[in-house]
Amino acid sequence: MEAAEYVEIYCAGDRYDVRHVCDAVRRAFPVKKVTSSRSKKETTVIAETELDEAALREAIRATGYDAGEIRKEPWGKKGLFGR
Repeated sequence: MEAAEYVEIYCAGDRYDVRHVCDAVRRAFPVKKVTSSRSKKETTVIAETELDEAALREAIRATGYDAGEIRKEPWGKKGLFGR
């Protein structure tokens, strides 16, 4: 089963450029998918292996943002109509 990690990103200012965070995570880890929401200030990472939390925080910190709470949950593809 794959592991999904939800990372909340808190922006220091009014601007939050999700591309920087997604690109940094992609460069630092072999991930399957990375998406970010500007309105929620949240990044979702789907990876086949568990990611090192300290390295994940450092990769995000290098972009100028701070990682808030990191929640890890099992991830599996949903069937037809979400069942």
